[in-house]
Amino acid sequence: YAYLNNLTPLCMAEFWMGASPRGEVRHNGAFYPACNSKCKPILTFMMQGLDVEPNPLMEIVPPEPKILYEDESLVIIDKPCGMLSVEGKSGVRSAERWFAERYPEYDGPAIVHRLDQSTSGILVLAKNKEAHKELQAQFISRSVKKSYVALLQARVEVKSGRISLPMKLDYDNRPRQMISADGKSAVTDYEIIDYEGNYTRVRFYPLTGRQICQNQLQDF
Repeated sequence: YAYLNNLTPLCMAEFWMGASPRGEVRHNGAFYPACNSKCKPILTFMMQGLDVEPNPLMEIVPPEPKILYEDESLVIIDKPCGMLSVEGKSGVRSAERWFAERYPEYDGPAIVHRLDQSTSGILVLAKNKEAHKELQAQFISRSVKKSYVALLQARVEVKSGRISLPMKLDYDNRPRQMISADGKSAVTDYEIIDYEGNYTRVRFYPLTGRQICQNQLQDF
């Protein structure tokens, strides 16, 4: 409509109005960016030549990770917020690239598990193929225990509990997950650490390979 009427776009996004569609969690009046699968390719083409603000994701320069432990088999780092775990299309620096630059003599797989770009925390990387195979087996068997800390913009009154919902890939908004009746089981335990004004600091314990997604946190 904007192009047919010679209008100049200021931004591209959507505000969801009304009830949530089946299989998703949408909030009336909430802001959602354009989807990656349909909107992004079209908007990328349509906005060529326009005077628009630069993509902030392309300008992310994460700090160097801090080495917490290292021996001949593995290195454990504190991955900073903004750093990818593995190489992506955005060009943002990744822990995988950091490892390749620091240990150029090793040409095998190093990444054993991943953290989201916006999530800071401990990342374990293997320095040889034997260590990678052993560490990977430990994560697959879930003998490795993981927990995440989140600060929620709400006061959660239930001190502890379990979130169990079926989840699957949201194909229109990769790599996000969505709640769906035909999804796989996703179970996460939680406990409240403390309150900070109207915020609640919570520790999450994922019990399956699929963790609670951002939409579930909004509803939590």
